[in-house]
Amino acid sequence: MRPPPACHALRLRSLRRSRACAATANQHAVSATDRIVAVHASGRFACAHGRRVVSEMETTWKGPMDMNDMMDTRTTGTATA
Repeated sequence: MRPPPACHALRLRSLRRSRACAATANQHAVSATDRIVAVHASGRFACAHGRRVVSEMETTWKGPMDMNDMMDTRTTGTATA
């Protein structure tokens, strides 16, 4: 049995929406990672602002990233990545 056209259209729309959400989440991850790399470029800057960036990462994107690298950067003042 095939679903009525209205249901089918609704399902397609919801699929498209979830795909768009995934794309924006991916963009968030990329921009956050870029920000982290920029911070890593300067050890002193990482020391001063590392904590804020880490908390921002934790709230915006919970991904497979090793947060220990960030901790090391903040405490030692040398870029680890």
